[in-house]
Amino acid sequence: TSKAPRLLQKPDKNFHYYYQTISVDIQKMSSVQNLLWGLVGAAQTCFWLFVLPEMLKPHWEQIWSNFSPFSAQLILNQMNIFYFTTYTLVMIPIYAGNYQFFEQYKISDKPWAWRSEKKEVRDAFWALSRKSLKLIAFNAGILIPSLTAVKYFLLGDVMSFSTSDWPSYQTMFYHNILLCLIHEFGFYWTHRIAH
Repeated sequence: TSKAPRLLQKPDKNFHYYYQTISVDIQKMSSVQNLLWGLVGAAQTCFWLFVLPEMLKPHWEQIWSNFSPFSAQLILNQMNIFYFTTYTLVMIPIYAGNYQFFEQYKISDKPWAWRSEKKEVRDAFWALSRKSLKLIAFNAGILIPSLTAVKYFLLGDVMSFSTSDWPSYQTMFYHNILLCLIHEFGFYWTHRIAH
C-alpha cells in the first residue's frame, strides 16, 4: 500500500517542535518587518519636518514673489490636486500589477473589488469610484477656491510667505500634537454621530 501524503499523515513527535519553531520564526520576521516599516515611517516624517523645509527655505520667498498674495494662497491651497495625482500615478501600477510583495500586506483575503468575479461588486466599485472623483473634483475645483477667496476678501492678506515667519521646531511639534488630538476627537465624534 502507498503511504498517505505527508500532510495527511498523523504528525510525528517532532511535529509540534517544528511547528512552534516555525511560528516563532514567523513572529520574529513579522516583528522585524514592523520595526523596518516603523523606521521607514519615522524617516519619512523626519524628512517632511526637518529636511524638506531646509531644502525649500532658500527658494521659498523667490517662488512666491512671482504671484499676487491671492494667487499664491490659491495655488498653495490647491496643492492637494498635485498630491492626489502623484499618489494615484504611483499606486495604479502597484494595484494593476497585483504584485505579491504588496498583496501580502492586505488586511483581507478577498480579491480587490475591481477584480471580483461578481459583476455587481465590480459595478458597485466603479460607481463609487466615479462618485468619489466627482466629489474630489468639486472640492478641489469649486469648494477650496471659493473658501480661499472668501477668506482672502474677509480677512485680507493674512498668509505670510516670508521664511522669517516660519515657526520653530518646538512650535511645529506642539501644533502637530494639538492638531492630531483635535482631529482624532473631531473624527471620532462626527463618525459616531453619523452612525
